[in-house]
Amino acid sequence: MRKILIAALVFPLAAFAQAGQPQKQQPPPKPGAQQGQPPGPGAGPMRGPGPGPGMGRGDPEQMERRMRVARTLGLAEALDLEPAEAVKLSAQLEKSDEKRLAIHKQLAESKQTLRRAASGEKVTAAEVDQAVQRMFAARGQLEAIDRDATQALVKDLTPDKRARAVLFLERFQRRFGPGQGGPGMMGGRGGMRGHMHGGGMGMGMGMGPMGGGMGMGAGGMCPNPDCPMNQPDGDEE
Repeated sequence: MRKILIAALVFPLAAFAQAGQPQKQQPPPKPGAQQGQPPGPGAGPMRGPGPGPGMGRGDPEQMERRMRVARTLGLAEALDLEPAEAVKLSAQLEKSDEKRLAIHKQLAESKQTLRRAASGEKVTAAEVDQAVQRMFAARGQLEAIDRDATQALVKDLTPDKRARAVLFLERFQRRFGPGQGGPGMMGGRGGMRGHMHGGGMGMGMGMGPMGGGMGMGAGGMCPNPDCPMNQPDGDEE
């Protein structure tokens, strides 16, 4: 039943995340190519090279949508929620996403100023001091936003689900943190490391002999050992 619920949540959210993605035009056949010949091997669902949330590439807005899909799926499994409940909790977090992204932009600009100064570019002492002050102010703002968002998220949950929600969001941040288009959580210091350490969830589109497909994988995202996203491929009940 749990896999059915997750599947019921995956497909509409994944479809939303892919909405508006421009379709690539297929190149014309080469001269002399045989008509009716089956397509050659390509990147299908198991080998799709398409950038997922942990890849750090692609359109930032599209990657942000994918991050939110991954976060919603993770909450659904970590808290053993019905799809509608997971979407509701995710909507609460999204209220603070725009504020968080704006502050991350400010933080990135401050760090860029410091990098320029460190590399020897002509940057005044006042600009460096201002960048340092803005950087620490941004970190404080992020912590306040995350604290308020988390408290609003867990206020109606049971104690065990409160703990699981906070642990999930902290783990999610370590693997999918901001800086590459993701909404981030829990202070924004984790960075996008899921694909670097073999953990986290990836989503990618690829064309293969059987047509288009989307691949998803997860490693360690769910605290529940029975999480279907933690099971190896082909391990179906």
